[in-house]
Amino acid sequence: MKIAVITSLAGPGSVAGGVWEVVVNQVTALCTAGHEVTLVAGWLGQDPPQELRGLPVSLVPVRPIIKQMGLRFLVGRGWIETVRSALKDADLAHIHVCRDYLSLSAARTAQRMRIPFVVQPHGMLSAPKNLLFKGFDRILTRPALKQVAHFVTLTDAEVPHLSTFGVAALGNTTIHNAVPLPTLTWSPPKGPQRLLFASRLHPRKQVMVFAESVKRLRELGHDVQGVIAGSDEGDLAELHRFCSTAADSNGLQYIGQLSREELNRELTTATAFVFPARNEPFGLVLVEALSIGTPVVSTTETPLMSIISDAGAARFAEPTVDRFTEALAALLTDQAAQTELSHKGRQLYRERWTNEAMVQNLTAMYSDVLGRTPARTVRF
Repeated sequence: MKIAVITSLAGPGSVAGGVWEVVVNQVTALCTAGHEVTLVAGWLGQDPPQELRGLPVSLVPVRPIIKQMGLRFLVGRGWIETVRSALKDADLAHIHVCRDYLSLSAARTAQRMRIPFVVQPHGMLSAPKNLLFKGFDRILTRPALKQVAHFVTLTDAEVPHLSTFGVAALGNTTIHNAVPLPTLTWSPPKGPQRLLFASRLHPRKQVMVFAESVKRLRELGHDVQGVIAGSDEGDLAELHRFCSTAADSNGLQYIGQLSREELNRELTTATAFVFPARNEPFGLVLVEALSIGTPVVSTTETPLMSIISDAGAARFAEPTVDRFTEALAALLTDQAAQTELSHKGRQLYRERWTNEAMVQNLTAMYSDVLGRTPARTVRF
């Protein structure tokens, strides 16, 4: 099968967030299964590489032009031409739509070329609250999605948010994000206990809840260190101020953004992975931690909570300093619970989030789309 995979942004660094990780993993798994995949993405800057993470990719230099919309409104010379070239010989396109101009323009291009395409919105098409995005949807999002063949959803909880985009008529397939089988495995760290926060330093990810929780744990007498990894998306300055004014400056360490290999090494040596985000659409890094067996203390605001909680594979807390401090204090003093979470986390990963299961679901969906009549225009 010839598949064109299109996403707005690939880098540099971790600026593209978890969406790019999902894309890389899907494309790698599809290629391994014998499919011919053409990958197109934007690159924030000049002189993009010809290859990323071992994958050939057509990268187009892009830049933001509307400050209020940030990465949602990037443009790049040659974007449409590159998309057209990728679509020309494709049987089908898989477009990762994050309510942004680049991916939506790719969807419009697929429409015009009469190439069937599926859309994966990564939980980012919920009803907008501000006027800017309401106008954006009216002018760009809705016209671009009128002839989508099928939706790919992260969880069943995402489906109601797509009701105004015709999901009832077009259908959806829920395909959980997967991660490759890791080569490393967690073991209890020797020496001081280490808590790991590894995510973008965006206000929604709540690194300050993590930092304050580590501070309180140390004040309560726990010999614990907090390690923070991730690119700055707004909260790094506040984190530095917090660390500079804290009486105990030895409790927190910021190590910047990590490669996938570096993150896996950090996960193997952490007492627990801590994820205090708000309104999390999925939380791929949770799956990565579970795959390695790192004990997890996670926010209750993730759609994965019911799946993971039913398996007893993580501890959950409301994403506040008080609740996370309580949950972490209980886990730090219970090594038997840490070992049990590690075992159940790896078991759950093998049951639900391997690449093999993901590729089977993807290719079955692609075949179903290709076996249908030409894409329908849906009114919404």
